[in-house]
Amino acid sequence: MKFDDDQGKETEWWKKYYVDSNVKKFYEQHHKWHTVEQTQSEIDFVIKTLGISPTGSILDLCCGWGRHTIELAHRGYRSVGIDVSPFLLEKARVDADYNKVEVEFVEADMREIPFQAFFDACIVMYYSFGILDDEGNLATLKAIHKALGSNGRLLLDCYNLFFHLVRGDIRQLPARGWSRDGSNFILNEGDLDAINMISTSREIHIKNNSHLDFELCHRLYTYPELKKLLLETGFKVSALYGNYTGEVFEAKSEHLIIVADKLK
Repeated sequence: MKFDDDQGKETEWWKKYYVDSNVKKFYEQHHKWHTVEQTQSEIDFVIKTLGISPTGSILDLCCGWGRHTIELAHRGYRSVGIDVSPFLLEKARVDADYNKVEVEFVEADMREIPFQAFFDACIVMYYSFGILDDEGNLATLKAIHKALGSNGRLLLDCYNLFFHLVRGDIRQLPARGWSRDGSNFILNEGDLDAINMISTSREIHIKNNSHLDFELCHRLYTYPELKKLLLETGFKVSALYGNYTGEVFEAKSEHLIIVADKLK
């Protein structure tokens, strides 16, 4: 899950998408998709599902611009947001100040969480898990385990492989199509590496004779694979959901939300 950068050096794809200049376009696109009501509803689910005391500490890993981190602070939790993007973290700090809540935002790689036995719970929302290769994803779970205190809990939101494949007709892969957002024309491409179960999607945004090129790669896991990974890194699955309303997970679910407990 690497590519050659502008200097011909091999690097992880997400560094271009989340850290370099493209991250501003990512923020502009995704920030407008999520309403305050949606964020509040999702945090309602998180709190009910994890059962953490209102005085507890929660790590929002891959927090982005901090919409969940800030809402948790509103509810009285000691919330910490970690992300690799300086740009998104600055947006998060500005929003926290605007909302008059105290939140700690930390720039760090998800594989290198700078806390030990500190948090009551960790949440990884909206498919951030899986953007690394198998080695990186395993390292992430180990880092989360280390950051959680005894009896710590993990909420891990992953792509449902089956929903992902059915939504985009697998018979049409590799897929290509055009869409339009105002004066911005978008070329969408998608493919799946069936040997390594890596989904790749690419967007080329064309506007006023300029363009931005986004490429996203995601390791798609089945639930048995994730359950095994969690057990290997010291977690036991306690619940499984198909969305943020608490519906039972099934093949047609959009999300694969796992709640796991840290083993002693």
